[in-house]
Amino acid sequence: FDFRLPGVTSMSADTHKYGHATKGTSVVLFKSSDLQHASYFSYSHWSGGLYITPTFAGSRPGALIACAWAALVSIGESGYQQRAQVIVKAAKRIADAIKSIDGLKLMTQNPTIVVCFTSDVFNIYRLKDAMSKMGR
Repeated sequence: FDFRLPGVTSMSADTHKYGHATKGTSVVLFKSSDLQHASYFSYSHWSGGLYITPTFAGSRPGALIACAWAALVSIGESGYQQRAQVIVKAAKRIADAIKSIDGLKLMTQNPTIVVCFTSDVFNIYRLKDAMSKMGR
């Protein structure tokens, strides 16, 4: 979805996850500048005087921003589209496999990234522990 969908006023992306950027970078997009201004943080009792920043976390190192930009530019739109297709296909394969296992119930009917499942037959956390051991 995007800003054309009624009610969507902001979107965020963690560029350090699927963006392949260094940890500590994220992006928030606002539908209008009025909404962006509402997100500013100000603190009047700072020892250096009035402190106003567009993020609650304050300033960020420029190197993090440069790394995020470099990752975005080097991978490019088509690279991210290809990666997204791979991720969605993997989620669907996992969901199909879960559907075929007796005792498991798929909770995400059309997964794109996250595949949720449960069981009424056995302790799902024991399954998680077994899967974790297999993945090591």
